[in-house]
Amino acid sequence: MRRTIAACLILALALASAHAQLTTTGAGSAPGGGGNPNAPSLILNFTSTPSLDTTNLTPSGGTNGTVWNSSGNLVATAAPRFTYDPVTHAARGLLIEGTKTNSIANNTMVGGGPGTLPTGWFIDNSNGAGVALSVVGVGVVNGISYVTVRAVGTATASGWCSLYFGPMIAAAAAQTWAVSAYFSLAAGSLSNGDTTAIGFDANTSVPAYISSPVSQNFTPTNASLAGQRQSGAAATPASTAFVYPWMTLSLNPGFVDVTLNVGLPQMEQSEFATSPILTSGSAATRTGDQFTTTGTAQTILAAAAGSSMLYMNREGAKTVAPVAQAAIYSTAGSGAQINTNQRLQTNGVTQITLAGGSTPGAPEAIGLSWSAAGRTLAGTGAAVATDANTAWNGQTTFTIGSNGGSQWTYGVLTQLLLWNSRVPDTVLNAYAQSQ
Repeated sequence: MRRTIAACLILALALASAHAQLTTTGAGSAPGGGGNPNAPSLILNFTSTPSLDTTNLTPSGGTNGTVWNSSGNLVATAAPRFTYDPVTHAARGLLIEGTKTNSIANNTMVGGGPGTLPTGWFIDNSNGAGVALSVVGVGVVNGISYVTVRAVGTATASGWCSLYFGPMIAAAAAQTWAVSAYFSLAAGSLSNGDTTAIGFDANTSVPAYISSPVSQNFTPTNASLAGQRQSGAAATPASTAFVYPWMTLSLNPGFVDVTLNVGLPQMEQSEFATSPILTSGSAATRTGDQFTTTGTAQTILAAAAGSSMLYMNREGAKTVAPVAQAAIYSTAGSGAQINTNQRLQTNGVTQITLAGGSTPGAPEAIGLSWSAAGRTLAGTGAAVATDANTAWNGQTTFTIGSNGGSQWTYGVLTQLLLWNSRVPDTVLNAYAQSQ
């Protein structure tokens, strides 16, 4: 019993130490200190007055990327992409995403206007049963290009009207696609149990309809367009040659008059929607964000003994290969990496696994300490785990948030803490659980 109480006291003190250090961390980078023997030697903070300390991290990639700025506007930028909440305008952190292509050729409404669809778009009213969908106009709000459409009429039977976001897109079977767009209610209301949905069709090479892998219902409101992004993702069935993204208004018998704003639709091969990629006539690709360590950060990670802790908030979780999403990666020679699925791997072989589980969309942490005596892995919601290996398999060059080629954290990094010594396991775990 005395041992249990003592262990609890040690953990409590470590948690208090971690909390005190984290709550006094300033913007940008800061050295450890303050009389705390377990304080980090280097703190990179990505949320307090967001900026990148280029003496410790070198950015690349993010071409054709976008972020929400502190005024709540979507703006184009490359790495480093510091982003904010589009509604509250609170700083979220350093955005890191992989290479993705928006296959919708025109999501900025080029060619659209009153009575005229954006170039390449299509409306299908053939099943409207007396209700027709038409274009009211186009506009831009908070950086979101949108088209306004109105559905009006009396449905004599159940039916639907569909808005297609451009021509069919070449695809193949067993590909995972994510469709997304921003929606808001501009006027009128949904009545008679009518519903709206976003989704996509899978078609053969004929083309002939196979199925709708995604049909995600939603209820638009008159709140900010920026806060109402809808999305869904699914794999394509056998015989798929094309995918066709859409918004549909499903109708019950009766009168309807509703006007909707539809902004920045996106169709990408992904298991979840990533940040908007702007297009104005052809598909566009955003290159993956990458951050390579330099300076003090590089020195600490390459040392024979040290500790690290990365705080993040991921947008989504990958469930198909590559399952791992790299958090910290040693890039030279045979790579060793910490993954967001709470594993430490070298050359693709898992060496340490935590008996916990990280949760996309919630704050989480993953950290590693190392020395000649072995390594300790710590993560949110899990007990620490150790092995007898040393350091990073002898590697000396590192990237943060990706492995530079196929794996990214897909989310925001909020802090990177580094120690120039191996901290006790209780302290490392306390920092991991303080997130």
